[in-house]
Amino acid sequence: MEKAIYSDPYNVTANWVGENVFAYNGILCTPTRDDPKLTVVSGVYLNHSDIAGYLPVELGLLTDLTTFHINSNRFCGIIPNSFSKLQHLEELDVSNNRFVGSFPDVLLKLHSLVYIDIRYNNFEGLIPAKLFDKNYDVLLLTHNRFTSENP
Repeated sequence: MEKAIYSDPYNVTANWVGENVFAYNGILCTPTRDDPKLTVVSGVYLNHSDIAGYLPVELGLLTDLTTFHINSNRFCGIIPNSFSKLQHLEELDVSNNRFVGSFPDVLLKLHSLVYIDIRYNNFEGLIPAKLFDKNYDVLLLTHNRFTSENP
């Protein structure tokens, strides 16, 4: 992800060097569900870091990710379709960034997702009715450019 970052004024990602991902700022690593001897990246927490960049498709390789919080930064672009591989993802908070495009339909493919916060971005168009078929714990969509109302 570090190559997808254009600006990091607080140097949050300064220690993202080398193979010891477990020591990287903002990265949570825990034992896997299947093998407690194996440690994997399970969370990304980069809230309020003023980081500018985009989300690379390689994030889809973090298949054990359960939490992805990057609110209050300057990330732009779209939520990549590779997020469909994050089948354990429970929480997604990309609020207060600069994401664009239509509602990220890839979120509809994430059956473990119970917390969605995409407020304060530049998403536009219709909100898929299918989104409201699931009973999320948290679903925050306001302050975008959606043309449909929340039911």
